[in-house]
Amino acid sequence: MSLPLFLLLLTILSLDAFAAGLSYGTEKVRVSPFSLLLLALVSAGVLTLSLAAGDHFLGLFPPAGTKLISFAVLLLLALYKFYDAGKAVCAPSSIAHRVNQTRREVLSAREALLLGLALSIDNISAGICTGANGFSPLLLFVLTGLIHLAAILAGLSLGRLLASRLPRRFSFLGGLILLILAFLRLF
Repeated sequence: MSLPLFLLLLTILSLDAFAAGLSYGTEKVRVSPFSLLLLALVSAGVLTLSLAAGDHFLGLFPPAGTKLISFAVLLLLALYKFYDAGKAVCAPSSIAHRVNQTRREVLSAREALLLGLALSIDNISAGICTGANGFSPLLLFVLTGLIHLAAILAGLSLGRLLASRLPRRFSFLGGLILLILAFLRLF
C-alpha cells in the first residue's frame, strides 16, 4: 500500500475520534491536554501493535488471499459503521456520552483511557488485515498519534461551533469510505 493510501486509512480510522470530539465539543465538555494525549497514545499504540501483528498474520497467506481477507474485513467494518451510524440516529446515546460517566464538563483521564480503548476497536481488525506494509513502527506510532490528536482537536473545535444534531448527518461517512477502501483492496 502506498503512503497516501495508508495515510487515508489512518485518517478514516480517526473519524471516530473526530466524531467523539465533535460530540464533546457540542456539549462544551473540556478535555485536558493530558486526556487528549492519553486518547492519542492509546489509539496509536493499539493500531501500531495491530499493524505489526498484521504483518505476521498476512505472511501466512498467499498475496491473493491477503487481498481477499483485507477486502472482507474492510467490507465488514464498513457494514458495521453503517449499522452503528443507523443505530446512532435511532438512539442518540453515543459511545462518547456513555464513557463520560461522571456527566461533568471535564473528561477525566480514566474516561479518556476508556474512550481511547473503545475508539481503537476497529483499529485492531483494520491493522491486522492491512499490516504495516514495511513502514517503521515508530513512524506508524507517531503518525497515528498525530492524526488522532488532530481529529479529536478538530472535532472539539468544530463541535463548539455547530448544533448537536450535525454529527448524525455525517455518521455514514466512515462506513462509505471504508466500503470504497475495501473495493480498492481488490485491485
